[in-house]
Amino acid sequence: MNILIIGGGAAGLALAGRIDGTKHRVVVLEQNSPEEYDKKWNWFDNLNVEELRRLGYGGVLPEEFPARGDCVLVSPSGKYKLRFRFKRPLVFEQVYRPRMLTLLRERAREASASLRYDTCAESLLVGENGRVEGVRLQDGRRIAADLTIDCSGSSKLSAELDGASAPALDEILTIYRGVFPREERNRPHAQLSVYLKPLGIRGAAGYSVDAAGNTDIHAGCVGKMDAETADSVQGELVGDNAGWDRPDLHAAPWRAYRTPARSPLTRLVFDGYVLLGDSACMTVPTGSGIVNALYGAKLLAELINGGASTAQELWQYQLRYFRERAKNVWRLYTLKRWLMESPDEVLEKLFAAHIAVPEDAERIFSGRFVSLKPLDLLRRSIQLLSAPRLIMPIISMLSHAIWAEECGRQIPEKYDEKKIEDWRRRLEKAMTLQ
Repeated sequence: MNILIIGGGAAGLALAGRIDGTKHRVVVLEQNSPEEYDKKWNWFDNLNVEELRRLGYGGVLPEEFPARGDCVLVSPSGKYKLRFRFKRPLVFEQVYRPRMLTLLRERAREASASLRYDTCAESLLVGENGRVEGVRLQDGRRIAADLTIDCSGSSKLSAELDGASAPALDEILTIYRGVFPREERNRPHAQLSVYLKPLGIRGAAGYSVDAAGNTDIHAGCVGKMDAETADSVQGELVGDNAGWDRPDLHAAPWRAYRTPARSPLTRLVFDGYVLLGDSACMTVPTGSGIVNALYGAKLLAELINGGASTAQELWQYQLRYFRERAKNVWRLYTLKRWLMESPDEVLEKLFAAHIAVPEDAERIFSGRFVSLKPLDLLRRSIQLLSAPRLIMPIISMLSHAIWAEECGRQIPEKYDEKKIEDWRRRLEKAMTLQ
């Protein structure tokens, strides 16, 4: 089978490295050169250490981690701060992305995949029967494929397919980010601070400092952010944290990145076409989805190596991924979306009334939902009495989260267009907070 993978990031390379090259011909298209890609994404990602090891990627981990994992979550005004420390060893540790990509490229080549750089897919080739038959490149050339797997990082290519969803233009996340090195770059972070809604913008800003003193600064919001606003947020961070040596702000690029503020996709499998990684929104609405993508690549490769090629057969990839990996994605998405859309005064009251506690921050940063154990619910209910205006917004958010999770569990067992469409509509309605 001729397999075409669009995107040479973590998802595409991991999949290429797992597909049996003696059975299939695999081609990976990437619009950047390896050097350009590594330079553009030259930072650390919070990844689950044990899952990396279970998936066979333990070699990307540093030899040692810092002795501490301190974090601070700051309210919009900066008045309230939740300080917490991850348990050691941390569930999530900082992994240097270029180091991971180097390993994934080596494995893809060992599996006989053909890696083609400086090649950009412009659109899908869709036959009269609706089956995807390959892609059209920017220069007009066509590449045919029995199966096209989209790991491009966005869902733009799938926009013309029935049942596909793509982020709206006003749901684009603009992030200004720069890494300002001190000594050795390939070390994990030791300290992290995140500011909710800095300067009142609809987003977050933060910085992290690694064991060598390198500083990673970012400022992001949903929608547009101009350079002046980003510089102002950066200056605010530096001013509020005068205790650490101020980095040389000209030592590394400080530039804008644009990425979808992703909603969970309800359709990953089509006739001749499959979504994986960020194209499948395997992190929502923001953050690193690399481990999710590696897990999805493993499931998909197992099916392909076992002879699966039709949409009916490949549907098991989506079914297994949702049930084995994305069990809590609906609740977590609802919570994160609510935090992104809530006015500043609502978030301030969460801190002031002690409804949000350090354990909540630790759980969210670990990719989990806030605790809903009876004693925790009782404590929150008592605290809510001091902030009655929060009661209805929080109840609404929790009810949507539970509703969305229940809908997610009802995913059809088999590939059936009508059943999938009905399920998709119910789930997307449940995820809408309005």
